[in-house]
Amino acid sequence: MAKVKGKNIYVMVYKTDAYYKVGGQKDASMSISQDPMETTDKDSLGWKEKELGNRELTIDFDAFLIEDNTYWLELKKGLINLAGDQQKCACRVLTPGYTYTGNFIMTGLSMAAPAEDMATVSFSLVSDGVITEATV
Repeated sequence: MAKVKGKNIYVMVYKTDAYYKVGGQKDASMSISQDPMETTDKDSLGWKEKELGNRELTIDFDAFLIEDNTYWLELKKGLINLAGDQQKCACRVLTPGYTYTGNFIMTGLSMAAPAEDMATVSFSLVSDGVITEATV
């Protein structure tokens, strides 16, 4: 497989019947982390011992602010919902070779509005439960 261009990786959100690209995407990052669980005891001969703990996947991405983009609005419901209910989002990261799919909780939403440039919005998402990886 060839080297992958960043412009070919998208964050997608589930709406009604399928996954759709959030409009105006610029930059994105995805990271998987795992918490270690300390199991050191008196028989560890002075060396720390650990077991594998829980994993999580985080997604951070920026997009141009397109306030009427259906999928931006769907994602935004994770933090801003006039009814007061918080909502989890079903999301997918799509690369040319794989998809990473699961439920996410939005942990941050920020907007930048420079006087001499286009307005952008930044999203931070963290997984809630199992993430599946599949080949495209």
